[in-house]
Amino acid sequence: MIAVIAAHRDLDAIAVDLRREVEGADRAWRTAVEHAVRAGELLTEAKAQVQHGEWLRWLQAHFPGAPRPAQDYMRLARHAEDARALERLKRAVADASAAGEEGDGE
Repeated sequence: MIAVIAAHRDLDAIAVDLRREVEGADRAWRTAVEHAVRAGELLTEAKAQVQHGEWLRWLQAHFPGAPRPAQDYMRLARHAEDARALERLKRAVADASAAGEEGDGE
């Protein structure tokens, strides 16, 4: 067996790539939450217009998923401000944690 020794990248280069990936993940998460909230709002709007007893039929024809995820999207839309507040809190905790770690010297 031939041993392959991987070249080590410079720690500063790794740190730059790491920060870029974490920031990208944070942006994607925020975007995903906003899309999910908007989907829930649209489902709620549609349900209000569908005749009584026709909701599941409409949902099956127009929603790319089962009824349970549709309900989850609608629930998220009803609690959208809570979801946004949770996201802001998550970012504040992460920022405070990062600031504390920078001062640890580890």
